[in-house]
Amino acid sequence: MSPHLHITIVGLALLSLNATFIIWTIYKMKGMTAHIHLIEDFVKFYAEFSINGNNPQRMIEVYNEYQEKVEA
Repeated sequence: MSPHLHITIVGLALLSLNATFIIWTIYKMKGMTAHIHLIEDFVKFYAEFSINGNNPQRMIEVYNEYQEKVEA
């Protein structure tokens, strides 16, 4: 076998390794977006909950809405 063939095989193997890493990273980021959305929802809930601090009835409504959203 010629040296060019060896270089080509090594190059393709490195390219395959790089593509695998990119796909793995995208897969992991997809899983992280769910966590990011949960954190975002909680921050929105906490902000609305804090704004309605003087109105206990509204605080209960906000909490119930948040629980329904989390369970869905």
